[in-house]
Amino acid sequence: WKNFEVRINTISPGPVHTPILADFEASMGTDALELSRNTVGRHADVADVVPVIDFLLSDNARWINGQDLHVDGGFISALTSGPHIELQSAL
Repeated sequence: WKNFEVRINTISPGPVHTPILADFEASMGTDALELSRNTVGRHADVADVVPVIDFLLSDNARWINGQDLHVDGGFISALTSGPHIELQSAL
């Protein structure tokens, strides 16, 4: 085993306002993209995703390796944890 000091991380963004968004809508369907937008409140902008990539490339992330970060505004978490529950005050 030799340490090549190579880190491999990925990001999994949700829908992002880029020219390819129309291609995703064509392949995934309008309903899937609307579900994402309605769950999170909006689609991402490039400015929501680029800082995460920048961080992963920085020395501040030097101890992060082999990870996939969901940069989707919480969309996947909302799907897997169920609907939002309103909590009532105990007062």
